[in-house]
Amino acid sequence: MGRLPYTIAVIGAGASGTLVATQLMRHARRPLHLLLIEPRPLIGRGAAYSTPNAYHLLNTPAKKMSVYEDRPDHFIDWLQRHHNTLAGEATTAYSFVPRYVYGAYLQAVLEEASTLSKLVTLERIQDEVSMLSPSGDSIELYLKSGQPLHAHQVILAIGIFPSRNPPVSTPEFYRSLRYRSDPWSSEVITDLAKDTSVLLLGSGLAMVDVAVALHGQGHVGPITAISRRGLVPQPHSSVPLPSIDLTSHPYPMTAHALMRWVQDEIKQVTSKGIDWRCVIDALIPSIQSLWQELPLEEKSRFLRHVRPYWEALRHRIAPAVAMTLDQIRTSGQFQVYAGRVCSYQEGRDSVAVTFALRRMRKELVVRAGLVINCTGLNSDIRSFDHPLIVNLLEQGLIRPGILGIGLDTTMKGALVNAEGCSSSWLWTLGSLRRGQLWETTAVSEIRQQAERLAMNVLQASE
Repeated sequence: MGRLPYTIAVIGAGASGTLVATQLMRHARRPLHLLLIEPRPLIGRGAAYSTPNAYHLLNTPAKKMSVYEDRPDHFIDWLQRHHNTLAGEATTAYSFVPRYVYGAYLQAVLEEASTLSKLVTLERIQDEVSMLSPSGDSIELYLKSGQPLHAHQVILAIGIFPSRNPPVSTPEFYRSLRYRSDPWSSEVITDLAKDTSVLLLGSGLAMVDVAVALHGQGHVGPITAISRRGLVPQPHSSVPLPSIDLTSHPYPMTAHALMRWVQDEIKQVTSKGIDWRCVIDALIPSIQSLWQELPLEEKSRFLRHVRPYWEALRHRIAPAVAMTLDQIRTSGQFQVYAGRVCSYQEGRDSVAVTFALRRMRKELVVRAGLVINCTGLNSDIRSFDHPLIVNLLEQGLIRPGILGIGLDTTMKGALVNAEGCSSSWLWTLGSLRRGQLWETTAVSEIRQQAERLAMNVLQASE
């Protein structure tokens, strides 16, 4: 074992895994063997960028999507070399390009880093890790295929997890063929009759993906979305916005006071003719430190009461996508309700879904031929049905993060075990750090984490 080359295993090769692997190759100062393990056939895709649908656009303009923080034009330059036009229009810094194009970019970045690196040997493995076992000075990785692997450092980059089924009085419906639990599955609306009535549980980004995909394939049946508050993601501005400064006064330290403060700031800037989005954009750089400073009780209040409003303003959609939603909503084909699902009653031709409308002592029944769970990111690892996560929890090598969100980590990204001790060999980034960092799902945030984590892992390997 001592003669093995120093090996770092990255488990997961979606955006997070690809970014951290790229940074490891970029910053390595000694010979390394890098394992990149991913069950999907394509590297760099993950759930977000594996969609082939041209209607699924990035939720951020091209100018903010470089994988390198110190080379902000890297993606734009690549885009203009390989996709100078998209949908008949020239690509610019403000283009919202299809997500499959960005997946191709991530693949190209990894290939370039692998070619340029003289010290790192990259080995790609299409498989799934089901268990890790520390053994002496290395870690044994057990693959689904049975192939044995060993590494000295391991990075979990396994991305997002499927939505949880909403609690109802008739949970047996979730085994029905009329129900789809994964809105990102390539088969979720395949072969669906164009006049089928579709009910979408949730009204966030996942709902938007399904709604525009239905529109793109010529769907004419009614589309209904329901979520607790009925909030739909707001669109990005179609023109560049000015920067404003919000740091002249300390931020409030309670969830409700923060919400009121943001509302007041928006009122002030809009009264001056400034776009409300400038307030949200000015606040984003402070979110990580602000989240960490909030008392635990206030974090809990934020999650219960403020989170949906913040996410509707923060995680915006491309203007073209917003126009599509407006088009099908204005036509009457698409409706959004605020409420909660109570029960399902499945018949021969459809399912009757009863839900209670928010702030109204009233129930509404919607008949649907298909129900799709679009409730979004599941951050509670205690509910994950993922073999590796289950195994690591059982071994006590990891523990849930604050308020049950993601995993508990140090500020360097090292995972914390059941006894509260930080690992010297197990690390993570991306959505699994959400409990500590909160805003940790956008590329601009993950690229920062990836570079810092790569430096920390490399330092630990010296």
